[in-house]
Amino acid sequence: MKILYISYDGMTDPLGQSQVIPYLIGLSKEHQITIISFEKKNNFNSKQQTIQTILSTNKIVWKPLLYHKNPPILSTLFDIFILRKKSVSLYKIEKFDIVHCRSYVASLVGLFLNKKYGIKFIFDMRGFWADERVEGNIWNKNKFHYRLIYNFFKRMEIKFLESADCVIALTNAAKEYLERPTPAPSQKEGKLIFKLKNPIIVIPCCADLELFKPQIDSRKSIRKELEVENKFVLVYLGSIGTWYMLEEMLDFFIENKKENKNLVFLFITNEIDFVKKTIKEKNISENDIVIRNAARTEVPKYLSAADSAIFFIKPVFSKMASSPVKHGEILGCHLPLICNDKIGDVSEIVEQSETGVIIEKFDEQNYLDGFEKLKLLIQKGNINFALPANKYYSLKSGIEKYSEIYNNLK
Repeated sequence: MKILYISYDGMTDPLGQSQVIPYLIGLSKEHQITIISFEKKNNFNSKQQTIQTILSTNKIVWKPLLYHKNPPILSTLFDIFILRKKSVSLYKIEKFDIVHCRSYVASLVGLFLNKKYGIKFIFDMRGFWADERVEGNIWNKNKFHYRLIYNFFKRMEIKFLESADCVIALTNAAKEYLERPTPAPSQKEGKLIFKLKNPIIVIPCCADLELFKPQIDSRKSIRKELEVENKFVLVYLGSIGTWYMLEEMLDFFIENKKENKNLVFLFITNEIDFVKKTIKEKNISENDIVIRNAARTEVPKYLSAADSAIFFIKPVFSKMASSPVKHGEILGCHLPLICNDKIGDVSEIVEQSETGVIIEKFDEQNYLDGFEKLKLLIQKGNINFALPANKYYSLKSGIEKYSEIYNNLK
């Protein structure tokens, strides 16, 4: 099959490297893949050659375009115009069988190709993108132009869902919401009224479990390097801001540090200054916080230095459709997890697999009770991390599902 894969995220972005390229490398063994992506200038200048080598080695054709950020709105419209022009010119040469669109901006062009040329259209929705923009305080609906854009994308969301030859969601929670019976017109809930061609297929954000696995041999030396040999290490992995509730996670640490003097907080993130600024505002001693900026290949060894992981994510409507990449990576490294409720399928996975503790409210008592439950879970031992990691987040399984979708669209 000839596949045109369109992404408004860059292949030189961390997300492209972890959540696009590994899948496409696997799929390229069976299918001819061409990628169009939008690259941020700095990332592209520093990583272009590395990414080009990886893709070329796997016989993947890459057609990078420059991402424009300013002026807002107009720059995105310009990018869409350039994307449409590039996609049409490539289609006329390659006659692709499928256009696989990552999220909503890419799908604007994918839908156009589907209607004009009859190419099979995959809407890989990733999440409720327009709602994420509003709930993440990126679009202010009190402003007319943002309200206009939001309503436009919600209308297009219906068209994508109705027109797609295949819809892919990240979570069963999103699938169940979208496939629920159409409500009566009088009901406020469920304003989206549409008819799907086929059932939605769920493929979460998978993890490379060959990379993210316990580094038992490294644990002692890494803990010594971090100066946490006799400590209980709580770790947070990844970006901070928008969705990730840094202040609440630090409050969890503060409350439990009172009774657990050996508790330290390890951050594996590139947002070092922001973390330092926030811990200073919280009057947390720098001796209780360890921060490391690690390359993706180094992350498993730092995770292996920890005793438990934590992430709190804003529990809003759009997060029903989110699959945190870090959850699969944490499970792969065999770490019990503290997290909050109402984030995609995370609560169900954690509770069913007994691999962590769910916090229902962000308050002192829930923080203390949650940590006590976590310690009991660790003391109990014999936690089977490998089973849920492979069942829910295996990259190999994700690639197989995508390939099956492609083959079924012949």
